[in-house]
Amino acid sequence: MMRLNLGSGANLFEGWVNCDIDDVEETYLRHLRSAPNVDGWPEWQRRQWSFLRGGGRYDLKRCDFVTESQPLSAICIGGRVFRDSCDAIYLGQVVEHL
Repeated sequence: MMRLNLGSGANLFEGWVNCDIDDVEETYLRHLRSAPNVDGWPEWQRRQWSFLRGGGRYDLKRCDFVTESQPLSAICIGGRVFRDSCDAIYLGQVVEHL
């Protein structure tokens, strides 16, 4: 089962392929992993911190392109094209920018 969280930014979902144009691993997860504590942080970040501290890993990909010239069911992630193979696509962080 493949579930895509496109334009995820720092909103990472466990068990999903989290995709963004930015390299979330370098910019966000390194900071999150090194935080000594997360007192006062939002609940979603505390959950991510606990997940990472417990040895969990997120499936992160850099989204190469999603263009109008491609069919909606075709997405290229990390050089691999996915067609009609997604069980769910979440665009929560994309929709807010429209």
